[in-house]
Amino acid sequence: MGYKVGDYTVVEKINSSETADIFKAYDSNNNPVAIKIFTPSTDIKSVKNQIRQNIVYHRNLVDLYAAGVFNEREYFVAQFIDGMTITDRITTRGVYKELYALKIILQIASALEYMASLNVIHGNINPDHIMITIDGKPMLLYIAPYEENASQKSDIVDLGITFYYMLTGFLPSESNQVPHIQQKNAQISDQTCHIIDAMMQKNNTYQYVSQVIKDLKRSVFRVERPPTPKRELQLFIPSQNDVVLSQIAIHNKLVLLSQIEVSLDRQESLYLMGVKLNISEVMVEQCMITYQQKNLLDKAKLQFLLNRFATYFFPICATKNLLSKQQIDNAKKHKNNLVSWLLSQKEMAENIQKEIYAYMKYYINNEEGKVILKVLLQNRVLNQSESEKISRMYLNAIEMAKYCCLGQFLIEKNFLCEEEFKKLLRSVRRSAITGQEVIWSPFQKIR
Repeated sequence: MGYKVGDYTVVEKINSSETADIFKAYDSNNNPVAIKIFTPSTDIKSVKNQIRQNIVYHRNLVDLYAAGVFNEREYFVAQFIDGMTITDRITTRGVYKELYALKIILQIASALEYMASLNVIHGNINPDHIMITIDGKPMLLYIAPYEENASQKSDIVDLGITFYYMLTGFLPSESNQVPHIQQKNAQISDQTCHIIDAMMQKNNTYQYVSQVIKDLKRSVFRVERPPTPKRELQLFIPSQNDVVLSQIAIHNKLVLLSQIEVSLDRQESLYLMGVKLNISEVMVEQCMITYQQKNLLDKAKLQFLLNRFATYFFPICATKNLLSKQQIDNAKKHKNNLVSWLLSQKEMAENIQKEIYAYMKYYINNEEGKVILKVLLQNRVLNQSESEKISRMYLNAIEMAKYCCLGQFLIEKNFLCEEEFKKLLRSVRRSAITGQEVIWSPFQKIR
């Protein structure tokens, strides 16, 4: 071609539509640019204002350089992107893989969040306005809103429609009913389907792009690391029984802290060789304690727990009607040896005794759960409000006998994979024994 548009030399036509033609050109320094020349009826006043103010810059936004009039048609000059639009990509190569699409949408959402921080709305997000460079970087073309009532919420809806299109090749519109995404592409995860559905709904699910980004990051994390096939994890987790026995041994000065650490390592080594011993048996094997001392440890376990949770014992027995008022008054006289007293209550139903022991276990789980949530909070796997919400939900679930431990709850609700939770639990229980800091970090920070 070789003709001039302003200070730019046009070399070839790239694309065209009903409203504009797009050309590749070069500036005076021989740098490539893209020129979009609009039909005569198109007003690009907002584009000129944007270029003049020069307020919108982001690594995933196409830069605008200049605007003018050529042969009575307005035009603007933008950064030249060596790549193709999402529409062209799907037309020539088919739909995107889930993970790739997630990462593209996440980067575009990041650009929208930046724009929102400047009180700027895009207003016309669609597959033709997102380009993918030859090295895979998504770039969003922003030439100011086309919609009069554009808002951050409408940008989210439009981005959701584009996301749906990337995974299905089907572009939803208000005039037709949108099939569930898995009807179009059965390989898409439930988590990503939920995000897209929520983005396209013009309700209050997502009001801010930051909310979308948070869920997109979670989905990327889970799609990148799908559940591994069930296998025996080469890792030993001390049982709660091991924790209590170790604490009693240390409390009664039967062993030193350094000896307990040696026993824990030995216990883990034996487990990995297929030999399962509790911690007191390992201490006997290492000649740290005698068989007689081991038997005393086992007998002292329940008394140790009752002493530890004495503040809960009597209120539980009263509120749950496990013991009569007379029995509670009698038990208080024997609070230094509650185990012997419980065993001596021949008339007490066996199921009542089991229920009392179950509540002691409940409080051990609850105490351990608080430590686990604290570690997840410190590692930014959860924020404060999520931690408090999970704590409430878990306690309600425990009351309904739906979950036996926090780990089961966290794994089912997709906050952690099973392997990561096992590593966390191992660290928490060893910390409960040794008193050392819990050392653990997730595969990847989600926030």
